[in-house]
Amino acid sequence: MNFIILTLLFLYSCNLKLAGNKTTDDVFPEKRPSDFTIVYSENGGMLDISETMFISKDSCYYEKNKYRNIVRVDFRLSDAALDSIYDEVVKNKFNEIETYSKKVYDRGGNSISVSFGDTNFRVSNSGFSFIEKDWTEEYKSVMETVSRYAESEWEKKSSEFLITIENSVNDRVGYIMFDNFKVFDGENPRFNKLGEFTNRLRLAQGVYSMNYKYLNDYKLDSINISDKIGMRIFSKSGRLEWTLY
Repeated sequence: MNFIILTLLFLYSCNLKLAGNKTTDDVFPEKRPSDFTIVYSENGGMLDISETMFISKDSCYYEKNKYRNIVRVDFRLSDAALDSIYDEVVKNKFNEIETYSKKVYDRGGNSISVSFGDTNFRVSNSGFSFIEKDWTEEYKSVMETVSRYAESEWEKKSSEFLITIENSVNDRVGYIMFDNFKVFDGENPRFNKLGEFTNRLRLAQGVYSMNYKYLNDYKLDSINISDKIGMRIFSKSGRLEWTLY
């Protein structure tokens, strides 16, 4: 009798353990659920910088925020592309990826969220949360798959944008940053025979941050390039000015 009770207790404890640690096969259907959604996010910690890649059957977008200036590209993915992303999530056992916590300060990073039906998973590699070493390749594989599709769509919606610096801009210790691009370096201005030089960038339509140090001026400005193909930057009365065209 005691043997039977002990056996039943053992089987019950095993069932509890399995219920709390479902395998990938238990969680993910063989075919992609129609409401499958995956979100990849990056943040800059204490810096007001972030990126979000949102992918679902009904809508997708890639949004970049820099100092509250937001550029967003909306797009749609084919069923084949969505299936490819879903298969990558399943193949890399996303729901089993393990993390650990460590107290750190001002750490940015990224996270991935997956949802369908009543199922939700989020794996974070940001702030106090770190990916366990044995799972870094699996996490990276899912991250790179989502990024590849989103970045490809961003590129399709981008076009050449010209930023021309005139030689009236003269400050050996000055600089101009447009989004993530250094478009002027006072130590190496690169002016041509016409007294100017042009940066050729590929940008999506939207509002971008331009921060600069010029003479005694430090500024952060918002530049809306919607329906524009370029800008000219020049100095007038010791101040930096520009025109969009």
